[in-house]
Amino acid sequence: MGSLKQARQRADGSSVSRLTLVATLAVLAVAGAAAAVLLTRDAASARERASLCPRTPIEKVRDGFREPRELRSRDGVLSVTLRARPARAFISRPGIRSDLYDGQYPAPTLRVCPGDTLRIKLVNDLSKPTNLHVHGMHVSPRNPSDDVLISIPPGGSHQYVYKVPRDQTPGMYWYHPHRHKLTDPQVFSGMAGALIVEGSGYDDRPGIAGVPERTIVVQENQIADGRVIDPSKVSNRKVRMLVNGRLRQRLGIAPGQIQRWRILNASADRFVRLRIPGQMLDVISEDGNPRPAPSPRRTVLIPAGGRREVLVRGGRRSTQLQTLAFRQPFDNTRRQTLISVRATGRRITGQRMPRTLGRLPDLRRGRVDRRRVIRLESDFPRFLVNGKTFDPRRVDQTMKLGALEQWTIRNDSGEWHSFHIHVNPVQVVRIGRRAVRSVDYEDVVAIPPRGSVTLRMRFTDFTGKFVFHCHILGHEDGGMMSLVQVVR
Repeated sequence: MGSLKQARQRADGSSVSRLTLVATLAVLAVAGAAAAVLLTRDAASARERASLCPRTPIEKVRDGFREPRELRSRDGVLSVTLRARPARAFISRPGIRSDLYDGQYPAPTLRVCPGDTLRIKLVNDLSKPTNLHVHGMHVSPRNPSDDVLISIPPGGSHQYVYKVPRDQTPGMYWYHPHRHKLTDPQVFSGMAGALIVEGSGYDDRPGIAGVPERTIVVQENQIADGRVIDPSKVSNRKVRMLVNGRLRQRLGIAPGQIQRWRILNASADRFVRLRIPGQMLDVISEDGNPRPAPSPRRTVLIPAGGRREVLVRGGRRSTQLQTLAFRQPFDNTRRQTLISVRATGRRITGQRMPRTLGRLPDLRRGRVDRRRVIRLESDFPRFLVNGKTFDPRRVDQTMKLGALEQWTIRNDSGEWHSFHIHVNPVQVVRIGRRAVRSVDYEDVVAIPPRGSVTLRMRFTDFTGKFVFHCHILGHEDGGMMSLVQVVR
């Protein structure tokens, strides 16, 4: 408007020719049209993004059950600063010292939609190096995205930028440090938080939309002299499993009511096997990947780093969510009550479980470009992949972009391991000699002692170097990790 007014004033004063005025007006008209196009594009982009987020707002249960603080994206962007630092926090009781993100145990839950941009500035106020990994996300392994080969020194900082794909599967993911040799103690200290992708294609489905949800972060912990100890010094008898930083939380559910529980096992080293006595847990998602249909189970095994989303229907009587005993040579999980579940309120009728949940590509129908065998071996204190410990300067496997590969993971040791590969999820097609009938995607796969699991994966969208490893993080730090690369 200012430019147009000045042009008219100059025309009235005969200081500018009529031709100049016409030219100026034409330029302004073109600029205005361009601005209108940009505004239209911005509006279309906003509408497009809104179509990727759930149309029905996800409802949280508010009954005093303690959950991590949540940070949510706005207008397609979530920008946060995480400060890794020594702090005092409520860790089973007030005032416990540990190394944490923003002084919180667990760290804040981050919520985004497909197509969003997640920006995390990590500030390292620790005495040792660190870095960050967004576990399970299909994002680039190159800096400034999910590059776990960088090291942020004490006193340093790093800006991460993650472009969440438009086709990212909605579900529960998480973030944690991934600095080799320091991953186990930093995650054990409590440096971990949930990352939830909300999406219209999944969260708006009948039987999912409108179902109230809870975020449940399970973490192993041992305290001595007022601080969380180093995991190398833990005693199986003294380790306790915490839920959102608390021992034996309480929650309520009405008889007949269905709730959605998003459960993350953010433990550094321990598996959990969950059950509610006398009741089924309907698994709807594994590691952020929806099941074809709800899978009713009496117990649910979650490896360290794994996630399960379950639908729970309230019963007539109060009960408990328990973790059962799980035996490992060094990392036993003891039986423990995690949550007291109170039957509360009037009976709710008419809520139904969903019949179907989604369809992921069945890689068994594709032509396999290459087959590989990966052997996991224990030679304490070393843990090996194909007879070697991790070397960040050595690439062990090279894959072609777009290739479909079949990997058989063999556990040649007498203890459980778990297989996790960055960037791409995997489809489990065989456990030992037993073929898996359903389309079953995971990103942390439990491998039993002296057993094997066969996986298929397609390497899409991204080239670069990244890793696979055992997600028992003491094993990873001990060398059970391997560098791979995807090339064109």
